[in-house]
Amino acid sequence: MIGRFLTADEKRMNASLQLGLIGLGRMGQVHARILARQVERARLVAVADVDRGRAHLTAERLDIPHWYDNPGDLLARSDIQAVYIATPSHTHPELVEAAARSGKDIFCEKPLALTLAETDRAIAAVARAGVRLQLGFMRRTQPDYLRLKSAIQSGALGRPVLFRSTQRDADAPPASFCDPAVSGGIFVDMGIHEFDLARWLFDDEIRLVQAVGSALVFPALAAVGDLDNACVNLQFRGEAVGTVDLSRNARYGEDIRTEVVGSAGGMFVGALPHGSASQRDRDGVVDDPYRPESQAFVQAILDDGEVPATGADSRAALAIALAAHESAQTGKTIVLE
Repeated sequence: MIGRFLTADEKRMNASLQLGLIGLGRMGQVHARILARQVERARLVAVADVDRGRAHLTAERLDIPHWYDNPGDLLARSDIQAVYIATPSHTHPELVEAAARSGKDIFCEKPLALTLAETDRAIAAVARAGVRLQLGFMRRTQPDYLRLKSAIQSGALGRPVLFRSTQRDADAPPASFCDPAVSGGIFVDMGIHEFDLARWLFDDEIRLVQAVGSALVFPALAAVGDLDNACVNLQFRGEAVGTVDLSRNARYGEDIRTEVVGSAGGMFVGALPHGSASQRDRDGVVDDPYRPESQAFVQAILDDGEVPATGADSRAALAIALAAHESAQTGKTIVLE
């Protein structure tokens, strides 16, 4: 049989994205498993973690060809086209800038940085290098939230007037992680997802932020300047209103729910938890809620498309989170520019 040459489109569709992953803590392990086994057109070539044993064991368990205890060694590989950054939040800006200098496209876990100044420097580095940057705002790629977004855009709900979102963890991380200097604290580490979701769903910016919070369940969090429960009121520039509640001690399990009320109807996403947030299909394969964002990233890079969440999106959500932190500390209503 005489073969034929593949067209340019066929070659593009058959291509795989060669990936590296830096950081193998809780979220890094999630990304490693997903990239190694669940994302089409992706090949996880190497992982890196400062814990040498963790890097080695992860590579061995997931059949990843290369592992390092120095992120610079991974970034030096010319065969890696894009890199995931899943290290502690306060380390993100430096690694994003290093990845940009190496010419690699970047997926960075939220937040991009803990301050607006650091965020701006990271965004500028990405722009100078001409690479792409996607932030880990996974709700933007999950089917239920995409249906909610579509319902709002189509006008099915009328004019959106009320946003309500809940994010509750079953238990608190260690106080050393909750320290705002490390993770940004409850408003940045947790709330930033909901603040991004509000902006994205309503296609509007937040104008006013009011927040209150307490540390009544885990006193160790108060010692590092964080909270275990908080509520945030929001007002959009278009005068719609919203509320976000956050908790680190919902003992019944992880609880994530969102509701939008419009002038002509409403829509609800989420349900009370019944065990793990992941579901299994009929073949027993985990359908991880983080998989769609990685599939979107790989597709955007290989097909020259748009990433679902940019550095600018991260900056806007961080500004809301920092305003919530300031409001909770001072008791004032914060007006965002």
